Amino acid sequence: MNKELMTEQQLREQIVTMARSMFERGYATGGAGNLSLKLPNGHFLATPTGSSFGRLIAEELSVVDIDGNHISGEKPSKKSLFIWRFIEITQSVMRLCICILLT
Repeated sequence: MNKELMTEQQLREQIVTMARSMFERGYATGGAGNLSLKLPNGHFLATPTGSSFGRLIAEELSVVDIDGNHISGEKPSKKSLFIWRFIEITQSVMRLCICILLT
C-alpha cells in the first residue's frame, strides 16, 4: 500500500502488525527495538519507549515533531530523535550522490 495514500490510523495499524510479526518470529523481545515512520504532515510516528512489540496498541504510538517534541501518545524512545536525524542526513547524502551520478 502506498504510504501517501494511507491515513494516520492505517499507518498506526501497519506498525502494530509489523511489530507483532517481528515479535512472534523472535526478531524482537521484551522492550528491544524501535519502529518509526514519517507521517505525511512531517511528524514522526514511533513505538513508545520500553514497549513490547507483541503488545502494542495503535492509539498509544508516539507522535513527535521534527524537533523531538512529544505531540501525542505514550512517551517516545530517547533514541527516536537520533534515528530520525540519521535518516535525514542519509537521505540528503543519497540525494547528493544521485545528483552527482546523473550529471
